[in-house]
Amino acid sequence: MAKRVLKTLLRGAFLTAALPLAAAAGFGRWASPYTVFAHLCALAPGTLGDYLRIAFYRLTLTECSLSSRISFGSFFAHSEAKLGPNVYIGSYCVIRRIRWPSPNLQARGLPVGGQSTRRGCPNRRLEAASSPRTSGDRAAYR
Repeated sequence: MAKRVLKTLLRGAFLTAALPLAAAAGFGRWASPYTVFAHLCALAPGTLGDYLRIAFYRLTLTECSLSSRISFGSFFAHSEAKLGPNVYIGSYCVIRRIRWPSPNLQARGLPVGGQSTRRGCPNRRLEAASSPRTSGDRAAYR
């Protein structure tokens, strides 16, 4: 009970903190400021950074659930993306225009829906399920 209340308070505090960034980005309508603030939020460390990222994307993406989690170094390159509830995005993912409604889907260190600029990181799309590892109802793409 106390954990749920604390999470709700943290989400509210970070929505308030992300509001000026989202407003400066036109709530996702202005591409250049959106990109700058998406990169800035991607660099926020730790659990508090996860709360900042999800709050920023809640205010700027077409659809984003506060129950999802976006880890350090990951960002959405375009605000037209949709992120459903209970989605975990691991570190260092670059995500383009995608509709991610599936709960409990995980992605770690791969570009989803776009070109990679890093060497050795192949261009894979989430929709083209390239050998997912499954554990119950979870699918991990590595």
